[in-house]
Amino acid sequence: MRVNKAGGFTLIESVVVIVLLGTIAAKALPQFVNVTDAAHHANAAAMAGAVRSAATLVKATYVVKGRAGVQNNVNGFGSNNVDVNAFGYPVDTTSTNPTNNATINANKCLRVWNGVLDNAPTITTGTSTAFDYRAQAVTVAGTGLSLHL
Repeated sequence: MRVNKAGGFTLIESVVVIVLLGTIAAKALPQFVNVTDAAHHANAAAMAGAVRSAATLVKATYVVKGRAGVQNNVNGFGSNNVDVNAFGYPVDTTSTNPTNNATINANKCLRVWNGVLDNAPTITTGTSTAFDYRAQAVTVAGTGLSLHL
């Protein structure tokens, strides 16, 4: 007498496996979303660090060249058109009047971003999602400059 053994899984075994895979997926999916958010925040922090480093290099150039006060067109950055405030930090790239360098706004932040970074990611002062970052000006005591991403 031959016993016929069917190959494969029973319906119950298949349902158990599907339920287990669904449970694992439900637990893992939020982790992947968090990783994406964390990566975006890390990228923004890295870009902010790059801008801070570039601003520090502009100030170092300002100090090494013996400059004092508000200056236009500090050579060595961007198209040699980076303008600095009285502290030596970059505040604009299009100023023709040195007294305009005393203040900072979102549009000036955008121009500084593009002026001190090579191949900078796209940035806007509006709310469009077509850009990588959004600039907002925030004044920091002692520097007169900050870029909020």
